[in-house]
Amino acid sequence: RFKVIGGARFQTVETVAEETPGFDTEGLDFEDDSFVYSVNLLYSLTDSLNLVGSWGTAFRAPNIVERLFNGLTPEGAGFQILNPDLQSEESENWDLGLKFRTRRAHLELFYFENEIEDGVIQYFLTPGEIAQLPEATRAEIEATGVGFVVQQRNLDQLIFEGVELAGGYRFDSGLEIGGNFSYLEGERVDSTNPPTGDSYSDKTNVYVRWAPTGSRWSAEYRLRHQGEEDVALTAGEPPPVVGEVIPSFTVHSLLGSLTLGERSGRRHTLTLGVENLTDELYAEFSNATFFRPQSERHVFVGYRLEL
Repeated sequence: RFKVIGGARFQTVETVAEETPGFDTEGLDFEDDSFVYSVNLLYSLTDSLNLVGSWGTAFRAPNIVERLFNGLTPEGAGFQILNPDLQSEESENWDLGLKFRTRRAHLELFYFENEIEDGVIQYFLTPGEIAQLPEATRAEIEATGVGFVVQQRNLDQLIFEGVELAGGYRFDSGLEIGGNFSYLEGERVDSTNPPTGDSYSDKTNVYVRWAPTGSRWSAEYRLRHQGEEDVALTAGEPPPVVGEVIPSFTVHSLLGSLTLGERSGRRHTLTLGVENLTDELYAEFSNATFFRPQSERHVFVGYRLEL
């Protein structure tokens, strides 16, 4: 009735700045490694209900854009200066929940918390800090005429916590309904910065799938909704293109599949889908503040061969 599963991983990450005419690449190389591990626990309360929990660590090295990008920000309103001293994020994560499963139904409820050390955030430089930049950098910034200057920096600690509920039920007719709901809250643990922004506070996914028993076809409807969220602005930071509230959005999708045949253990399946059925204009939260829109309504066709 009681299980313990442990795991560990060692990884190393390296960035090498090759010699480039016209650029000083000295001091831009980066190398880091980490040993991460986790422990997962499961206790069977009944044949259908399990109590589960996990604790572990994680590691994320800063990517090339975060460390080395130097120039206009994607929306063109600001200027980012590189930060070769940017360090890797390390985190401690745990969750606790219940899992219920029968032949027809499943239900899961979890609470989770992630504590990130040296979290990478976008820092807005003050006029005094800009004045202390090298003369060549200041001249480049002034030539662009931007309204602000940013740099990716390590923050002491970020804390994210939330709740997730997921479930589904399948009828004998082949009709299946289900979905999940997530609530997420984040904060910066220091005295000068506001809570983290650009993260959804609630997200809902719903699906209805019909795959009649014994048939070769299935049809599915999906709905995804993300609630609105106030933008957390640093003192002096200009509001983003979308305003001081990241708007909510709802996306609808339709999918269908047909098994063309099965022979010698090989199954051929054709899939047809329509994403963003209502042609919603929206941006994912990671792209919302400067509003980089997602795709309009589009149709896709897929083929899958199972051996």
